[in-house]
Amino acid sequence: MDAQQKPLARYRILTEQVEQQRYLGCLFIAACSFYPETTHPIHQLAERQKQASYRYTRALLVELEADDPTMVAQQMELVLEGCLSKLLVKHNAQDVAVARRLAEDILRLALCRKNGALS
Repeated sequence: MDAQQKPLARYRILTEQVEQQRYLGCLFIAACSFYPETTHPIHQLAERQKQASYRYTRALLVELEADDPTMVAQQMELVLEGCLSKLLVKHNAQDVAVARRLAEDILRLALCRKNGALS
């Protein structure tokens, strides 16, 4: 898998899960709904997982030398979170395809900006 495919690999896994009729959503978001107090250990664990996911995405973007990896990682994580939430409610495989396409577009724009194409 090349460096540009790594930030998008989660969508391949999500697609496989949906094809198996598995719509898990995000267990960490679910945990936060049961333990909304931000000082609760379970809520804090969920926050640490979200931060780890963000750091992983950002590290991949730094490796790609994407423009503004901090902002782009935030955008890509937000798209993923929206996809997971919508899957839990709608069980629609098309939502994964839409989210992947949006994440691809975000990544392409960041790489174009890096190369000065959008300046």
